[in-house]
Amino acid sequence: MSKKYEVSLMAGEITEEIKLVDGFCTKKFKADHITRGLDYSKLEAGQTIEADGRRIRIAKVGKPCFKDCPVPKEQKPCILNRNVAFGEYED
Repeated sequence: MSKKYEVSLMAGEITEEIKLVDGFCTKKFKADHITRGLDYSKLEAGQTIEADGRRIRIAKVGKPCFKDCPVPKEQKPCILNRNVAFGEYED
C-alpha cells in the first residue's frame, strides 16, 4: 500500500509545459498548492515551507514515474518528477 500524503505542491512555472507531456499523470495530477519561485531541487524531506499561508512539512520530493508510462524515454523522468512535492500541514 502506498503512503497517502495530506497535501501536494507543484511548481506553477510548469503549468503550460505539462500540457505538452502525454503521460499517465500529466493529464490527471492536480496539486493542492501551485507555487511560484520555489526551487524543488533544493527541497528536502522534513523541511517546512509556507504555501498559500499554510505551513507544510515536506514528506517527499518528486513524483515517481509509472513503469509503463507512455512518455518517451528521452523525456523521462517526466517534468512532474522534478517539480512536485508532497507533505502534511503543520497547522
